[in-house]
Amino acid sequence: MGQYHMFYNLDKKEFIDPYKFDTGLKLWEQLNSHYLSALHLLLCACPHARGGRDYHTGDPALDQYIGRWAGDRIVLVGDYAEETDHPEIPENLQNLYYNEDYTNISDDILPLVERVLDGTFNGIGWLSFTPNQPN
Repeated sequence: MGQYHMFYNLDKKEFIDPYKFDTGLKLWEQLNSHYLSALHLLLCACPHARGGRDYHTGDPALDQYIGRWAGDRIVLVGDYAEETDHPEIPENLQNLYYNEDYTNISDDILPLVERVLDGTFNGIGWLSFTPNQPN
């Protein structure tokens, strides 16, 4: 089976779902993934375009998520976590999808990741990523 992990923002009480980004829940599956790309966009401390190839789509609805988690307390928590592992992390995060205190913002940032990575996430449940064809 293995331990399932997800990124949580303890300050904003939000999380992102690996399945939405063509990635599994196990640590090894998340390495070098679109899930990390989503986290990268959320953590960008300088969200405003200041140079070539910065993250900036020109769409305020998408750009509002660039840097949304910058400076916040972010944790990667597995469902086998115990209170003694890190007492400052709420025990209820172990429930992953079933945590009513935290909001899943994956669907909100999917369009941003699609735009930046130039592709589309498709399917139901565990989505798959299809890169756009060059013109």
